[in-house]
Amino acid sequence: MNEGFYQQLFAKQQVKEQVPNNEILSKWAYNVICLLYPELSISSYTSINDIKSEFTKLQKELTNILNSTKACWDCNNDLIASQFFENTPEIYRVLNTDVEAILEGDPAARNRFEVIRAYPGFYA
Repeated sequence: MNEGFYQQLFAKQQVKEQVPNNEILSKWAYNVICLLYPELSISSYTSINDIKSEFTKLQKELTNILNSTKACWDCNNDLIASQFFENTPEIYRVLNTDVEAILEGDPAARNRFEVIRAYPGFYA
């Protein structure tokens, strides 16, 4: 290979933004969805405090994910994570309207459990 190609790749390496890999991001998002929709989860919570603790853990994880990116040097990632979780009830409401829309729009959809567990459109 020619030297120019190596230089081109090296230049790209120098200006790339550091971001967590997609596996970390998708695992975090999946854990949030599993908390909202226990139909998807193998976890079981025995008290409201257990659920609160899980939300706290997920909020800390989001802060860590945001802190690990260099895309925004002066962002208040604690505040961003906090605001996300303050809006979680609204996100949950909107997700539930998606479930209902799938149920109403797809004659093959039989129940909420099936939509939540098996419909890729729900994740989209």
